[in-house]
Amino acid sequence: MLFYTSLTPIGGDIVEGIQGRYFIPIAPLFFLLFYNRKLTLDMKKFGLVLACYSLFSETITISVLIHRYYL
Repeated sequence: MLFYTSLTPIGGDIVEGIQGRYFIPIAPLFFLLFYNRKLTLDMKKFGLVLACYSLFSETITISVLIHRYYL
């Protein structure tokens, strides 16, 4: 949406610019930045944070969809 509104001429048929799918092949290299043996992560706390974030984002998503399409 951002590329369509900022880089594409008004009434254009093609969205110009780079798209996120082009980053998929190099995405695993991004995670090498986080590979560190000195810094450890408590997986129990990380799992709890991940579960809470997932629940929060799903709740917000459902709320927005209900307000958008049914109210």
